[in-house]
Parts: sequence; C-alpha cells; structure tokens
Amino acid sequence: KLLRVDGLDAAEQNPVNVWLRDFRGLVQDPTGAVISGAKIEVLHKDSIDAGEVLQIQSDQKGQFAEQLGNAGEYVAVFQYPGFKNVVIAFAMEGKGWKALKVTMQVGGTTTPPTGIAELEGK
Repeated sequence: KLLRVDGLDAAEQNPVNVWLRDFRGLVQDPTGAVISGAKIEVLHKDSIDAGEVLQIQSDQKGQFAEQLGNAGEYVAVFQYPGFKNVVIAFAMEGKGWKALKVTMQVGGTTTPPTGIAELEGK
C-alpha cells in the first residue's frame, strides 16, 4: 500500500481545476533557483492507492517532461530534501496549459504541503 504524503487525501477529494496539454515544467525554490533531482510521482486521481503511474526527477536545469499517454485526472507529488512537498491535482487533455512552474517552499516533509504552481502558455 502506498505511503500517503500529507495533502494527498485533499488532492484526491478536491475537484481538478488545472488542465494541461503536456506534463512538463520547471521546479524551483522561492528565490527562483532551479531544483535538480526533485522526485516527482504521478498517480491516477481516482486510484491513488494503486500506486504511481510514473516516477521521474527534474533534470540539471530543474526541468521535467513526460508523456502520460492517457487523458484523465492525475495527482503529482513533488519532493526534495529540505523542502515541503507540493501536491497538485490536474487533468490531462488536448487543451489547457503547456507547462507548470512549481515553486517549492523550504521546510521539512512533516509540515503541511505547500507550494505554488504557476501555469504557462495557453
């Protein structure tokens, strides 16, 4: 069974209000410095306990990109040591935003998740 990070229950229960064309973007800290090696897990929103759909990491430029293949609703969990987890619910469709800019806040993983996900390009 999946170990649930803080915020996963809320992401599972709340309606999706972010629509993406592609699962791609940038992970940064509050100063704008990129975070390379951030762990990113993507799960199906309606079956979170079934486990991840994919697991990737941000590259040396803080960027990530992956094909999810199927339209549908997902939850992404961004993790990096010394930073609070960021949990984002989103839907993959043929329309919507082109990319996410995820800003991770400094803090331990035991504190409530927080972060800012900006949307880029419609």
